[in-house]
Formats: sequence, C-alpha cells, structure tokens
Amino acid sequence: MRLIFAVLILSLGLNSLAQDRAKALSYVDTLCSPYFFGRGYSKDGVNKAADFLKKELEKREAIALFGASYFQPFQHDANIFSGTHEFTIADLSQELGVDYIQRGSSGSFRGKLPAVNIVLPSGMDRDFVRNIYHKHPAGSVVLVVAKSNLQDSEKGELLLTMLANSYPIVITGFDKLTWSVAGRNTHFPVLESLKEQIEEHSMLQIKITQEQKIFTSKNVGGYIPAANPSESFVFITAHYDHLGGLDGNIYIPGANDNASGTAMLLDMMDGFKVNPHPNYNIAFLFFAGEEIGLLGSKYYTDNPSVGLDRIKFVLNLDLMGSGDKGFAVVNAKLFPKYLAQLKAANDKLKKPLSPIKERGEAANSDHYWFSKNGVPAFFIYTMGGPSAYHDIYDDVDILPYSRYNEVYRMLSNFVRDLK
Repeated sequence: MRLIFAVLILSLGLNSLAQDRAKALSYVDTLCSPYFFGRGYSKDGVNKAADFLKKELEKREAIALFGASYFQPFQHDANIFSGTHEFTIADLSQELGVDYIQRGSSGSFRGKLPAVNIVLPSGMDRDFVRNIYHKHPAGSVVLVVAKSNLQDSEKGELLLTMLANSYPIVITGFDKLTWSVAGRNTHFPVLESLKEQIEEHSMLQIKITQEQKIFTSKNVGGYIPAANPSESFVFITAHYDHLGGLDGNIYIPGANDNASGTAMLLDMMDGFKVNPHPNYNIAFLFFAGEEIGLLGSKYYTDNPSVGLDRIKFVLNLDLMGSGDKGFAVVNAKLFPKYLAQLKAANDKLKKPLSPIKERGEAANSDHYWFSKNGVPAFFIYTMGGPSAYHDIYDDVDILPYSRYNEVYRMLSNFVRDLK
C-alpha cells in the first residue's frame, strides 16, 4: 500500500487540483508508517515527524516562521509506554488495542493477582476507599469496575484515581476502545476492557512498562509571502502529533486525526506557493502537543513569532478525511461575518458540502488559544466516514477522502477571499 502511494505521487503533477486527493493520501500514508510510530512520544515519533515537516517546508522554500528556524521547541511532561504489554484473564490472553487498552495515565506493573469486583458509591466517599484498603492490602488484588458504574464521571474518576495509586484496576463493558495520552501517571495501571464482566477471583496477569519524563516537542512553521509586501498574516494550522505507542510494538496511526489535516496544509502550501495571496502572508503552522492538552498552540500564543495583532485569521484543520456528511465549524457563532464568507466559498463548489454544523466556542483544538487571545479563528473538521478515532483502526486504508477536492477548494477559496 505505501509503495503504491509513493509511486503514484511521483507520477502525478504536483500542482494539479485534479490530483490533490492522491497527493494528500501519499502524505497520510507516510505519516502513518511505522517509522513515525503514531507521531507520539514512544520512539521519538513526534520529533521524527517534525523533521519530515521541516524538509517539506524547505522543499517549498517557505520562509522560516521562527527567525532562522522552522522549529519552536517547548517542554512538557509525557507518560511513555514501551516493551511488550500483556493482559490475561484466567490464562486467556487479551489483545492490546483490540480487546483492551491501558489508560494513558497508567503506571508500570508486572504480576498476577485475583480479581475483586467492586461497585463505586454514587458520590465521593473516602470511607469507601479506606474500607477497600482495610479489606485488601495495597497491591494484593486487581479491582474490577463496570463502566456502567461510572456514570457520575467526575466523582467516579476521582475515586478511580485514588484507588489506582494502590491497586491495578480493570474497567469492563466498553463497546469501543478509545485512547488518550497523558503527562502524569498513577502508581498502578488502569485497563479498559471490552469484556462485559470478569468473574470474581479470576486470576489476572498484567504487564505494563511505563516511564514518565520531561519531553521536548516542536511546533513547526513557515510562510509563503504575499504577492505584495505585507505585514499581515493568515495562519493555516493543524496538529501533526498523535498518540504514539500503546506499548513498544503497537501504535495508533492517526490517519484522520490528524495526518489528514497535516496533509491538507502541505497541499494548500503548494497552491499558495504557485499563486500567492495578494494581501496576506500565509503561514502554515504545524502544532505538536495537541493531543496532550493543546500545549503547542498555548506555547505559541504565549510566545508568538508573529504578533497576534498582525494575524487576520486562523484556520485550524483536523479530521479532514471525509465530508460525506458535511463539515463542522467551531467558533461559527462567535464570528458570523467569517461564517458568511465560508458559506460563500462553499457555495462556489459544483456540489457544495452539506450540512454545515455551526458550533459555538469549544476548547477542543488549537484554534482555542488564538480566539481566547482576540484573534478570529475557526476550527473546521469534516463529518462522515468510518468511526475509527483514537484507536488502532484509524489508518490510511480506511480513510475515504471522498470529498477531499471539494474541501480543499472551499478552504482555499475562503482564504483567498478573506475580507
């Protein structure tokens, strides 16, 4: 599959709009390859991806966004998994990523312990925790909790965190395994399982290898200057980081989230390189640290290389892999003038994307810190296609890209027509 895409892209004209989909798929395929290992913190995948993007900016002769550098490094905590993980229930092996996952905040553990089923109280109850400690010495059992018993998520999760500092925990009853990365860790691991239930006193064997460290990530950016000299910028952004390795062997590729948005930026850069915007420098800023808490965009807005007052608009892109069911616009209700311009760009298409989901403010991607600092910003993502998200199935082979060319043209027209 990866070889086919590589050959295909070499045979296609770089700047032909009719070829955008194939070109973008080749970028996604590369970014989802084992070399980048999910663009997370295991095997330094995120920084390998940063090096890849730097080379792409250099190929396009983009001007470095950070003085003499394409990189803006920043440090943060990261909980990193390695080795080969194991989980067995009564000697029946469970497959990582398919049958179970460990939470991103899990600590290391290796051992075989009996299962003890517990029902969490409806409210926060320290006496309940103390009673568990009294019945079972720390580290002597694996506590098993049904997902249905976590409806009061804030209090339930707080109890779980307290308990996970003394016992391994397994939560059962998930119908989908969805993973997230974390900066901090509990002492023991917390596993999420597709099993509906685990029999009391079953022997559970768990092996998790984890390391919590200070990690250096990098925002990556360059810009294409306006056709006419200008001090004003439009930023087109996407996060290129993803979740990385579940252990030292299995990783989450992150095709739709967000190799697809990263590929869209590279593709749009080609268009603006050939046909620069007459009035605005177009900056292409690839963020790290989005998945671990919007850290890259927060760092940039706290330490901007281009003054925020010089940024006309920020267009942040994620989940660009579909469009069959339209697209969503976060911050649409904050900036009705720009929403009208976006709709006009969509209406120019022979077959406009529909519906348009108009959302309000949300801290769910890298646009957030810009709009909080007074810079108009949209976060746009496509809807439809496979449901794979934050799991091992989000790979290039299931990415439909069915409306890719239309999405590309709409976004490009929107930026070119900005008023």
